[in-house]
Amino acid sequence: MIAAPRPLPRRFLLSAHTVATVMLTLLLTTGTAACSTPTAGDDVPAYAAATQDDPRFENTFRHEFADVGGVRDARVIGHDFGAAVAFRYAGQFPDDTARLAYLDLPLPGPAINAPAYRSLTWHIAFHSQRRVPEAVVGDDVREYLALFYPQVSFGGTASGGTSDRSPFTRSEIDEYARTHSRPKVLSGGFELYRALDKDVRDTVAAAPIRVPALLMTAQGQLNAIRGTVAPRMTNIVRAVDVPKAGHWLVEENPPFVTAELLRFLDG
Repeated sequence: MIAAPRPLPRRFLLSAHTVATVMLTLLLTTGTAACSTPTAGDDVPAYAAATQDDPRFENTFRHEFADVGGVRDARVIGHDFGAAVAFRYAGQFPDDTARLAYLDLPLPGPAINAPAYRSLTWHIAFHSQRRVPEAVVGDDVREYLALFYPQVSFGGTASGGTSDRSPFTRSEIDEYARTHSRPKVLSGGFELYRALDKDVRDTVAAAPIRVPALLMTAQGQLNAIRGTVAPRMTNIVRAVDVPKAGHWLVEENPPFVTAELLRFLDG
């Protein structure tokens, strides 16, 4: 049984929630783009492809994954594919990484190979196909996202439930649809799934990391996900599943996630 942390003052909680969400979003965005495969002849770095030529992202921060000169004692947070990138960051820069928060991703590697990973849920198998998801989704990006997000939420159909509640607002879905409606960005997202075989090989080849780590998962998924990360993360100092949260941990239970992150990152 997981004891809920003592509630934070509302003013402090809102500020902490905002900071934690920004940190997670930044790393996830960087991680997603960093793992994407650039199109042939594209001279734009993969990490910048998602926001290339998007006027809303002019003059915003962009970070090349390997260019981290001057960064010391980093506290790195990643969710989903961003968690895999955070893991690789800690492995590549162990002396510069003080803490690693790894959120809700079975780690492709020695404990789960690519074929087994693709069989976990329908969307992983579907997104892994060549050209098919682009053809099916391309003209209906917003409708697809609006239907997909609830499926992996708490009680959603991906876990055998019946809930159709999305943790995202209409305006948030509008923005995700706007960015993913660009064909290059849409394909870049699917390429993450198509790279699973390489992800497994890279993780198997990587040395285990000893950075102090926090593992957070959707409710009921802790043991399964811990089984995939433990062979490569040997210093998990805290592991919890997030009550009443599906895959979207931050959106579905922000007070719990924020309190856990603050406690861990300040430790």
